[in-house]
Parts: sequence; structure tokens; C-alpha cells
Amino acid sequence: MIIDTHVHYNLETLFNSNDWSEHWETAQKNGITKSIVVGTDFLSSTVATQIASKTEGLFASVGCHPTIYHESFQDAEQHKVASFDSLFEDMETDIEELNLILDDKKVVAIGETGLDYFRLPADGEERSVVIDIQKKAFEKHVELAQKKDLPLILHVRDKAISEEKIANNAYWDALEVMQKHNISKFTLHCVSGPISYVKVAIEMGGYMGFDGNITYPKAQQIRDIFAIVPMNKRLVETDAPFLPPQEFRGKTCEPWMLAKTVEYIESELKVDRTSFAENAERLFKI
Repeated sequence: MIIDTHVHYNLETLFNSNDWSEHWETAQKNGITKSIVVGTDFLSSTVATQIASKTEGLFASVGCHPTIYHESFQDAEQHKVASFDSLFEDMETDIEELNLILDDKKVVAIGETGLDYFRLPADGEERSVVIDIQKKAFEKHVELAQKKDLPLILHVRDKAISEEKIANNAYWDALEVMQKHNISKFTLHCVSGPISYVKVAIEMGGYMGFDGNITYPKAQQIRDIFAIVPMNKRLVETDAPFLPPQEFRGKTCEPWMLAKTVEYIESELKVDRTSFAENAERLFKI
């Protein structure tokens, strides 16, 4: 049994022309028995709940990806908007709308949410404004998760991978927000970052999600992280249509390919697959 804890049947590449159902059938034929369809904004979160509510074995997570606020900033700047107050208003509206769909019984998590400074400039107004928006949005997601007693699915990414705690670094800023709210139920989706950050996240109760990139020849950092994560804290995910395993690089990642990632982990990293599903069932109660 394999549980995909992060897949995007709700995004156009897989969802177009209702192809998602064919992808789900193929995934099941390859041993994937349950999957969590993850939202990246209000629309895709709504689609995730619609897909999950009518399909046995599929569940939903609702949230707004942190990069949408960077995109909003750039759009506003392009149109020479004098004030960025509207960005904060849009963020508040996003969170209020997500709250409207949280009562669906198939919603098992909040996310993906988090912080992503990877494409931000090194300094200046754009960086400071977007970081401020992302942090506020992240805190709102955290409050929703606490309100509904649901785990968080976190996207955290930055250019700087420092083992030392530094200011305005997405990895350490994300931990600070969660520590402030005493968050212990979460997974670091497609986990990356410094080992010291991962260790703190584990101490807080976090689970770690591993994707097809663990198979990449140059991804030793990911394999090093995998090695330090306790067996009862490891999850597997596709992030389809992104991050295909090595043998399919350059192609769209399809949900069934999680079976290939699991095969790699078993054969190359010598870890039995059984615990992955058990961990997913424990965290998401599915």
C-alpha cells in the first residue's frame, strides 16, 4: 500500500478534460491506494474538495501557496499601483474563502502554505513587502489549522541554506511562526533546507515529505535529510505534475510514478515501504 500525501489532480496538467480520473485509475493499478489532493489557491482548493468528495481514496487539503503573493506584488508593480494595501486585503479574502470550504468531511489538512523567498530580490521594497504578506498569510493558515484541529502541509523554500539561524530566511522564519503558535502537527512538503532546521522541525513533531527528486544524482542533500528523519516521520509524495523521478525527468510527473520513487527508496536506501502509509494514516487520519 502506498499513500501519496501531496498530489495536484486539481491543476490543469492533470485536471484538463477530466483526465485526473484516468490518472487516478493508473495510480491505483500501481499500488497507490490513497492520495491527498492539495490546493494552491482558493479555486484549486475548491476543485480539490470537489474531486475528493466524490472519489473513494482521495482526500483534500486547502490553502494558498506563498508564491501567489509574490506574483500579486509583481502584477501590482507592473500596473504602477501606488499602494500595496490591496494585496493585504486580497490575502485576507483568500483566507476567509478557504474557511468556507473547511467543513467538507474529506478535507484532512491545511495547505499548501508556508514561506518561499527563493525568487525574491536580496533586498528592497519588493522583498520586505512580500515577506510581510507571506508571513501574515502563513499565520492565518496556522490559525485555521488550529481552529479545525488539522495538520499543516508546508511549502518552505529559500536560496540560502545556512545551518545557522538567520533573519529573513524562509526556513527559520517558518519555524518561528509555528513555534509561536505551538504547532506540532505538520509536514514539510518536498523537504529541503539545512539539516539543523530539519532537526528542529522533527523535534517539534513534524513529518517530512519526500518526492521524486530524492532519486536525482545531484540530490545528495535530500538523501542526507532522509537519513536523519526517524522512520515514523517519513512520508512519500509525488507533487505531480511536478518533480518526476530520475528516469522520467523532462516529462510530466504522473501520480503513478510515486511507485517508482518508493521502489528507489527500497532498493537504494534500504528502507521498507510499510511505514510510509502508516505515518500518513496517523498524521492525516485517513
